[in-house]
Amino acid sequence: MKTWNQLFVRHGWLLEGKKENVFNCEMETVENMQFLLDRLRKARVDFVFKKDFLTINSSVIFRDGRMIVKDYAYMDNVCYDRKTDKMTDDTKCEPYLETVRQELKMSDDIILGDLLQYLK
Repeated sequence: MKTWNQLFVRHGWLLEGKKENVFNCEMETVENMQFLLDRLRKARVDFVFKKDFLTINSSVIFRDGRMIVKDYAYMDNVCYDRKTDKMTDDTKCEPYLETVRQELKMSDDIILGDLLQYLK
């Protein structure tokens, strides 16, 4: 599973991970930070950017339907309690899964909108 830290490194951002979901952004350019913050806003990611530090308060979702939230993880159609790493009742994950579906649709709409802009 990818974390925000792994995703930023993979895509070449000059963000130094201080701890999970907290990044020192001093090395990144102003233009790149403006772009990143704009994209995070469009994707409705809950974040705080203050004094060169970016803190993401959002869960992690994946295109294949997996997700990680504060207390639960969902993968391979099974809900897990993150505190015990044991399977738990699927109803614990269900409220989050609808949000995951909505966020993926919004992400698709943003990506498609950006793509169509360049095709004009």
